[in-house]
Formats: sequence, structure tokens, C-alpha cells
Amino acid sequence: MSFLALDVGSGLTKYLAGKDQCGVIESAVGAVSDENAFIMGVPDHLQIQVGNKNYLTGIGALNNLDESKRVVTTKALWCEDRNQLILFYSVVAKLFPNGFDGEMQLVVGLPVSKFTKHHKVHKAMFVGKHSFKTPHAQYTLSIGDSQCAVLPQVVGLHFTNMAISRDKKIDDSHVGYIDPGTHSCGVACITDGTYNSLRSANEKSKGADAGLHKLAMCIKDELKTAYDYDAEQTEILKAFRKGYIQLHGEKQTKINLKDVTERHVHRVYSGVIEEMMEKWKGGKTMTVNVSSGGGEYLIDYVKKFFPHATLMRKSSKTSSTPDPIYDVVKGYAIFGKAKFKDNVTPLTTKKSETA
Repeated sequence: MSFLALDVGSGLTKYLAGKDQCGVIESAVGAVSDENAFIMGVPDHLQIQVGNKNYLTGIGALNNLDESKRVVTTKALWCEDRNQLILFYSVVAKLFPNGFDGEMQLVVGLPVSKFTKHHKVHKAMFVGKHSFKTPHAQYTLSIGDSQCAVLPQVVGLHFTNMAISRDKKIDDSHVGYIDPGTHSCGVACITDGTYNSLRSANEKSKGADAGLHKLAMCIKDELKTAYDYDAEQTEILKAFRKGYIQLHGEKQTKINLKDVTERHVHRVYSGVIEEMMEKWKGGKTMTVNVSSGGGEYLIDYVKKFFPHATLMRKSSKTSSTPDPIYDVVKGYAIFGKAKFKDNVTPLTTKKSETA
């Protein structure tokens, strides 16, 4: 039975399968009305057919569908939107390009502010039988109720943190997490190894709309004024992952984005800091971890209020070093492999793959 850890965010869909086989797809999806809508040049796994409906996902959707024709992934109830399944199908199709017929074990997650009210509905979307196609392959997979788990994203971070931390007392203390994502910023606490809802964000969290997309909008004017670069938000978000923007022309210019964002980060995250100060009582009894690749743009600002805050790990541009954007799904995988134990088979065996 194959295993998959999946984190469908509003900006990126991250996954881990088998032995640390990580990957990412942009969280973009839209239906295509034309019967012959599949487009040459777009990878098969980004072209999904369910019944008589065709969908483009990821970069296929971004490059070929107007924004008005793409699903809004930043809405409050994105966690209950069945278009998340289309992105899930894209991940499966990418992992099994020749098709799949069999059972799967799955761990998925939700932001802490959404978990309590929405985890049952979220799980129900994935449990059951799924059938879909790509231009050259067919897929039938089933996920049993006992073979699917939904976690708060912070639990995934905590499992990863325990795996990489040198502090052996991490499971017997207050551990605070700040998780800056594309469209929101999660704030959560683990106390003595247990999720602490009183010190974590809820549905009214100030981090609900404090995402890197807003930071990208904040620096647009400076990029235009200082560098004569009229950037689109999606381009800036992609550049955040690299850490710089390379401009070509008469002059070769490399814009260091951390230098630019430090003048604007307070405009997006001041409310999140206020919430943290209130819920964490100053945080002096806690270790404070800033997670993900986006954390590089936030850590210096956080340290002004929590001097002991640290990045869980720094982003690396080398393929040999784990990218922090996968820290949540790596934690899901640690949980899943313990929950499902020996039933998990590495993806490389592919017993159920069809020709």
C-alpha cells in the first residue's frame, strides 16, 4: 500500500511520498469548458479529467487560464473546497505517470485556525474511491477511513522539529511556532507534546490574512521606483523562494529581496506580533520557532519582540539540503509512518502501478 503526505496550501501544494521524495505544485486549478481542452506542452499530471470535466492545475492553470477562471484558493472555506481533490489527483499523477490502481494511505492537514471546525469535512473529502484520468493514463484509488489522518499543520512542524532539534527536552516544554505561508501566518503552541489551543490561533486570528502575498504587494512600488521593475505578484512570490530577482538589460541587477522586505514586513505582520505577545505572555517561558522558507523574511522582525526566536532551519538553494517549505509534510510523514507502521511501502516499489 502506497503512502502520501500532502499539504494543500493556498499558494503551494507540497507532498512527500516514499523515502523523502518531496515535491511541490502551485495551488492553482480551474475547469476548462472545451471538450478537447488538454493543451500540448502542459505536463500530463497538470491536466486532469474527472468524469466529463477537464481541469488544468499548477503552472498549467496559471499560464493558460485567466484569473477569473481559476478557483480562489484564498477564500475562508478553501479547506472544504473539493477542488483540493484535483490538486491531490495532480500529485498522484505526477508520482505515478503510467497510472495507478490500488489503495493509498494519506496524511493531510489544516491551519490551526481551521482544524477544530473543519477537520471532519476535510477528511471526508479524501476518504473513499477516486477515479480520474490524464491524457495518457487512468487512475483508480481508494482511501479507507482508518487509512487517512488529518493533523493541524503545527503538529507536522513539531514532529519535524523533534527530528532535527538538538534539544532533547523539546517534548517537555512550551514550543511556539510561527508559520508564514503564502496567504496566512499560523501561530501555535505545543505544550509538553500536546497542542495548546489557548496559546494558538483561532478562526479570528490576525494571521488569517497576513501572508507573503501581502508582503509581495507591499514591495511592488519600491521595485518600480528603485529598479523600474513592474512586477506581478506571482513573480514576486516565486522570487521569494529563491531570495532574489535577477534583472537583465543594459545593466545586470540582482535584487536581494530580504533587503527590500525588511522595510515593509511590519506593515503585514504587526498584528500577528500583537497576537503572539498576548497569547504567549511575552514568550519568555517558550522556545520560539519561525518556520518555512518565508520565515527568512520574518525572523529579524520577530526577534525584535522575541529575541530568542530562531529559524527552524535556513533555506538552502542546494538540492542536497532539505528545503524548509517541506517541514510540514515531513512531519506528516513521520506521524503517518508511525500510525500505519509496517503497512507503508516505499513509492519506488509501485506494486499497484498499471502499464
